[in-house]
Amino acid sequence: MKVLLGYDGSECARRALDRAAAIAGTDPVLVVSVAHSTGMALHASGAKVEKGELRSHAENLREAHELLTKAGAKAELRETFQAPVGEVAEALTHVAQETGVDVIVVGRRGMSGIKRLFAGSVSEGVVRHATCDVLVVH
Repeated sequence: MKVLLGYDGSECARRALDRAAAIAGTDPVLVVSVAHSTGMALHASGAKVEKGELRSHAENLREAHELLTKAGAKAELRETFQAPVGEVAEALTHVAQETGVDVIVVGRRGMSGIKRLFAGSVSEGVVRHATCDVLVVH
């Protein structure tokens, strides 16, 4: 089964990683980390990304690879850059369509009320835009 994992290093993302490893079986988990474009540093992709964001982004990918390896799963890492910040869900669903995955696994941050209204929810956005199954891990 082809599994895509949206990973940002949060506790929710770590729980999602565990679930993705369990359902992927012998197939590698495609780990996608979306860096938020802010206009500070130019990345090779042409997106302008804050330097601290690039470091955090790379650390998230390394951490996901390490955790999946410890869980006995294979990892395929993919970085993607998307602007503005609110389009993380669209970036994940785009990669899912592009690669033909069977399921997208994401964590739920648990935002409520006003914060979710203004910031949006990545997991809700993925559910809305995905053309494949989505597993939201709590």
